[in-house]
Amino acid sequence: MLFEPSIEEQTIQQWSAEWLNIAKKEEGQLKVMETLIGNASRDEAGKRFARIASQQFGAKPTMPQPNPFKTLQLLIQPLKEFVVGESSSNNSVEAELRKLDEIWKWLLDNNPDGSPKPDGGRPS
Repeated sequence: MLFEPSIEEQTIQQWSAEWLNIAKKEEGQLKVMETLIGNASRDEAGKRFARIASQQFGAKPTMPQPNPFKTLQLLIQPLKEFVVGESSSNNSVEAELRKLDEIWKWLLDNNPDGSPKPDGGRPS
């Protein structure tokens, strides 16, 4: 089906305008969703932090500490344990990198052409 060029141009402009309006509405909706998700994430992180920091105080009734440093220790200890526990997954990454480095060194040491590398066979 063929249209007159003026009618075809008008139709294309209408479609373009409609498409642009729809895209702008969707962009606005995505920004609202991003804000809501960000706020919910911050709220959840705050709650998680409070649960972790207060776990020394929530399980059993405790008397107020006469020593504020002991109170700080009780607050900081579970946070430290949490951070160490969370970063333990990074140790596995480090272990895998060490394995890859060992394989790399083995490949350089067992180079089939037999020529040693000028830098001692280490990757640069």
